[in-house]
Amino acid sequence: MDDENTYELIGRATVAWSDVELTWYLIYLTLSSAPRDQADAIYFIPNNSATERKVTYSLAEVVLAANPTLLSELGNLLCRTNSAIRDRNAIAHGKFIFARDKDNKSVDLWSVGKNKLIGKPLGSELTRMETDFLSLADDLSTFMFRACIALGREPPSIEK
Repeated sequence: MDDENTYELIGRATVAWSDVELTWYLIYLTLSSAPRDQADAIYFIPNNSATERKVTYSLAEVVLAANPTLLSELGNLLCRTNSAIRDRNAIAHGKFIFARDKDNKSVDLWSVGKNKLIGKPLGSELTRMETDFLSLADDLSTFMFRACIALGREPPSIEK
């Protein structure tokens, strides 16, 4: 695979993952009845996306207690996200090495620990990851809107 295409695929998958993380934040805001500045102070104190998702799900257990179907759906989305994070980590924690001599414009991946991308075709794997992340983000958005309807709340805005 040529290096320009690899850079693009890494970027596209990374942006798709950002959609997943942003949508988890919007779900948290949907569930929270606290003023925005207080909700933000609680959500962002861990500075760790896994803990932010746990906080969101814990809040959902209280807010959605009367709606076990929605709570179960969010639990499934949490499991999918926790599974997908391994793909995101493979991108974020790998060292992509680009050969740039005149006859070779290939890409290799180095990693200090295990990395699920090593030995796999980067193009197809990065494309699959982007597709999976976008699908997850869409499903999270759908959940958020369903939760808004169930709770009688407006969808949260991104800006404060």
